Amino acid sequence: MKKVNFAAALLSIAVLAGCTQPSAEASASPAANDTVYELATAQHTTRTFTSQTIAEEDLQKLLTVAFSGATSGGQQARDVVVVNDRTIMKEIQAVHVYAQSLDTAPVVFVITGDEDRAAYSGNLAQDTSIAAQNVVLMAESLGIATNIMSIYPSQDRITGIQKALQLPDHVIPYIMVAMGYSAEDTASASSSRSTDYDSMVHYNTWGE
Repeated sequence: MKKVNFAAALLSIAVLAGCTQPSAEASASPAANDTVYELATAQHTTRTFTSQTIAEEDLQKLLTVAFSGATSGGQQARDVVVVNDRTIMKEIQAVHVYAQSLDTAPVVFVITGDEDRAAYSGNLAQDTSIAAQNVVLMAESLGIATNIMSIYPSQDRITGIQKALQLPDHVIPYIMVAMGYSAEDTASASSSRSTDYDSMVHYNTWGE
């Protein structure tokens, strides 16, 4: 997958997540707008990865955008556990029936919410989901494939992954993103994407 311009991608992701306001010049630039559109429409779930590792520089970019998204009341009660240990990945798989992608993914980000730090703990699911989507869009810009997997609200998954990662009781794993370089054919992997959006869009009321 061809990489897109990192600076334009990062600006687009930041604006999309609501963590910054574009200048008049940036707002008028079609490049940034086109970039975020391309990233959002191109990204898809990948479940099989090659053995190629992700460069540390790219991992740091992915971590940066994970913490750049909006949070409820600015509470910033998220943490990311970076897992690249196969033994720990197997422990996660033991409690998560849909985590087959960890068979081949070189790394997975487990995004957690800290109930002790949160002013609005009921919104941690949204906060961590925003972080995950930022990671997915940034990964797409770097040519890195991803698979988002929910942990919350399954108590078995939460408890099992807390144990695997040695998390305190007040730190809840909400969502995880496996990532690496795709070993799948892009067209086949994207074949299940729905394109019938007209029937899913409503204006003002459900019937319109």
